Amino acid sequence: MEHFVLIPRTISLNSKTPDEQDKARLTSLSFEKKSISDVERKAKIKKGISAIIGGILMFVIGFLMHRFLPLIAIELGGGLLALLLVLGGVLGILLMVISLPVGLLIAIKDFLSILSDPRGKNPQAALDNYIRRVLLGDESGSLDDQSAEYAYQVLNRMLPDSLLPERMGFVSYIASFRNKILDIFKVDYEKAFNEKAGNRYIGSLSTVINYLGSEAISQGIEKHMAEINLYQTIRYAENVSEKEKDITYSHIKMTMTMTLAQSGKYWYVYDATPMQGEAKVL
Repeated sequence: MEHFVLIPRTISLNSKTPDEQDKARLTSLSFEKKSISDVERKAKIKKGISAIIGGILMFVIGFLMHRFLPLIAIELGGGLLALLLVLGGVLGILLMVISLPVGLLIAIKDFLSILSDPRGKNPQAALDNYIRRVLLGDESGSLDDQSAEYAYQVLNRMLPDSLLPERMGFVSYIASFRNKILDIFKVDYEKAFNEKAGNRYIGSLSTVINYLGSEAISQGIEKHMAEINLYQTIRYAENVSEKEKDITYSHIKMTMTMTLAQSGKYWYVYDATPMQGEAKVL
């Protein structure tokens, strides 16, 4: 990976603005809390069970380390390796102590999130929920088209019924948007490492959202600007003799202008399928 240079890309997202006739209607729409869908419930329960299983597996590994590594150290009789094995046994105790509680806490958090309400009590919360839980799909666990149906079910609870887009059209929109992001990650990976990335992006995604301000359109309707930075990182080493290190090989900066409206105590995005601009090099 010689002379690798990180080149940010930018994508714009711009929502529609309501006309004069629409403005009064938007602030008086029925916007009641909706029950969680089976798709969301199953995903949250699956994550909770996975956390419990992970905690149990780490507990078992810790028990085995504590039980057998000191015995091997005794057989060796002394030396640096024996000392390291004894320390491994102590580490096993630590693993046993923290693994199950941590797994259970994560599982409880996932189970309790079934009761959560994705509606925003202020414009920024509504926009943040839309970006993280619908557009990018962080909550469903992956930025891919397989979780587009999940995104639609979350969106269903974030919008008044009359503004909910047609299901197949929205699923297609989300799949297209996410595939655009994944294609950029794939190209950037191949440029950085001279290796084929395969069908999926490789590495871990981090998201940083900067809110850039707002503009009042009318009472209860505002236009908000945000910048969404996506960083794709991978643990990589040039060769087997080198220690792996985290390398950020792709950076996408999305500029977003979204209209939000308030009905009752809650805010929502007016346009759930904002116009997508072409990806450009900064």
